[in-house]
Formats: sequence, C-alpha cells, structure tokens
Amino acid sequence: MSSFPLILKPFGETAILLEWPKEVNEAILEDILGFQEILKLKLDETWVYVPSYNSLTLISQRGTFDFPRLREQILDWFSNMKRNLVLERCLWKLPVCYNEEFGPDLKETAEKLMVSIDELIGGHTAQEYTVYGIGFLPGFMYLGGLPQNLETKRRGTQRLQVAKG
Repeated sequence: MSSFPLILKPFGETAILLEWPKEVNEAILEDILGFQEILKLKLDETWVYVPSYNSLTLISQRGTFDFPRLREQILDWFSNMKRNLVLERCLWKLPVCYNEEFGPDLKETAEKLMVSIDELIGGHTAQEYTVYGIGFLPGFMYLGGLPQNLETKRRGTQRLQVAKG
C-alpha cells in the first residue's frame, strides 16, 4: 500500500493525469517511476507515459477511453503495488562553466550567500542532482537536490536581454 495519496483526473479526451502530492520529493518520484513500470505491464503498448516530479500523464494513442473504468483499475493497481522495485539509474557527468561571462549571477549569488565564489562552486559541484522532469525545451531538465545552504530567491526582475548561447 502506498503512503502517498493519488488523484486521477481526465486530461482532455485521450489522456489521464495521475497526481501525487505537490512537492519535490525523491520518494514521490520513485513511486511515480515504479508505478509507471507497473502500468507498462498492465496496459497495452498504445499508451504513452509522461512522468514529472509529482505526476504521471497517460496518453492513449487509440483515442478516447472509458475513464471511470480505467480510473478504478489504476487505483486498484496502485493500492496493490509492491514498493520494493529497484529502478535503474544513470549517472551523468555534465560540464559546467562558471566563468562570469556565462554566469552573470555568480558573484551576486556568492555575496547573498556570504561565501566566496570558490566555495559556491565547490558546494554546487559536490552535489549529485536528480532529474525530476524534462521540460519545455529539448534537454531542459528540472533538477532537485540543491543543498539548502545554496538556495536563493529568484531575481526580482528578469533579464530582458540574454546573450545567444
């Protein structure tokens, strides 16, 4: 039995949205990815799966479906899901450039956090991050795992001009 509540909603005529609690939490992400694997065994190959940090969207390539019936099946599968699945993980090492030309907020962020630029870079690069979703642009990843001591508020105003690249 899952410790997370699950909400199911129709998502247009050909999709269903499964929602977990609205928080960035690695246990929730693992629950989502584990349940996605169960659904791949239970549903036929005409379904497309779109996981995110707190949801899983199922899209029917066949078109419309019987939402109430599918909702009950999914809730039953979810409540009976074994939670000891071992999910495959990948570790990617990504190059990061901390040159102020490409990181115009580096100095200001270090000052806000009251650390040196080297300490900021060291704290940032010492951490492993989790990909919670891939966003609106190809390759744009939403990451979690930033140490709390490196968190800052968003800029008060956005930059209107950003150099290409």
